[in-house]
Amino acid sequence: MAEMRGVVGEFDKERMLNTNLPAAGKARHLLRHRTEAGFQIPFNFNLMWQPRRAAALQAYILKYESALPEGGWPSWVLGNHDQKRIASRVGPRQALVAMLILLALRGTPTLYYG
Repeated sequence: MAEMRGVVGEFDKERMLNTNLPAAGKARHLLRHRTEAGFQIPFNFNLMWQPRRAAALQAYILKYESALPEGGWPSWVLGNHDQKRIASRVGPRQALVAMLILLALRGTPTLYYG
């Protein structure tokens, strides 16, 4: 990770390095923020696959947040180019609810628009 971050940094300080964050338990390893060795934004795709029930979402969000290292910044993703759009997956009304949750969470929200 440190070597890849170094290569990106050589070309342009405005560029960022991102990757998929495979599980909340690996957040501490991949999210070494405030150092030159970590990824700036490990995408957390796991939110889009959680059951759409309040208790399940709350449990997942708390687990992910507790796995972050001190000073870590979470990322939340509701869609990408490999998945159907959120409205196609859950319907237009539930998509609005999902996007409200996404924007209310602490961290960087990502919603694929393509």
